[in-house]
Amino acid sequence: MGRIVTFSGAGLSAESGLNTFRDKGGIWTKYDANEVCNINKWKKNFELVHEFYNKRRVQLGTVNPNAMHKYFKDLEDRYDTLHITQNVDDLLHRAGCKNVLQIHGQIDKVYCTECGEVYRLGHEEYTFWPCKKCGSKWIKPYVIFFGESAPKYKNLWQEIASLKKDDIVLVVGTSGAVIDIASMTARKPSLKILNNLEEDKYMDDSVFDYVFYGKATTKIDEIDRLIRDKMGH
Repeated sequence: MGRIVTFSGAGLSAESGLNTFRDKGGIWTKYDANEVCNINKWKKNFELVHEFYNKRRVQLGTVNPNAMHKYFKDLEDRYDTLHITQNVDDLLHRAGCKNVLQIHGQIDKVYCTECGEVYRLGHEEYTFWPCKKCGSKWIKPYVIFFGESAPKYKNLWQEIASLKKDDIVLVVGTSGAVIDIASMTARKPSLKILNNLEEDKYMDDSVFDYVFYGKATTKIDEIDRLIRDKMGH
């Protein structure tokens, strides 16, 4: 039997109440992403960067996993499943998922850029304390900034390269603007399923065998029927 690889973006968590980068309201509109998410500016904008990420972290504590997060957990319980996500939130983990690859980091953590020590904050604010191990003041959100290398992209490429005919790729809630998952999987023989809220110019939906437009939580039953048919149970 094959395995399932899910690939998700901000649209997965939008129904839980988290603002996406493109939302016209919410946290993102009050800050310039190039000022608070830029590896070349974060030290200059140190307080602003942490103000922004503190707000996102606290907001995360006010929302809960939605039905699609829980469905991902159900897939993991039934099949050999890996969840690759661009999201930095903890909602997949809170839904009970164990096999999660967060390629852009985790917002519930910060780390010292001098010695590498990692600190888990959960949904609390970072209050500008120095590193408890080396004393450095340069504590950074544990997320990938613009202009910063993303080491886990290597893992992403490895997982895509290993896809076989018996496998399923389920893509949920991503425009394809940051990572062109359509092109990456285009030549793979796996069954490919796409669920986005609406069409997007960055996402070539012709690559996919099945395409569902609409809120993710409303498409679970249709997606599950396809997966059960492919997997045989």
